[in-house]
Amino acid sequence: MADLFSMGGYEVYVWSSYAIFVALLIWDYLAPNFKVKQAMRRARMIQRRQARKVQ
Repeated sequence: MADLFSMGGYEVYVWSSYAIFVALLIWDYLAPNFKVKQAMRRARMIQRRQARKVQ
């Protein structure tokens, strides 16, 4: 089991690449949600501005 984690002396490179990969997967999952929320905020702001102009 220790050999699995040591990976022949390359464990730093292997585990850091796994960590970067997982971080990018999480970012790839979350980034569209942030964009949608930002777009919704902008749309609400524009709608409020237009409502003020009409009054």
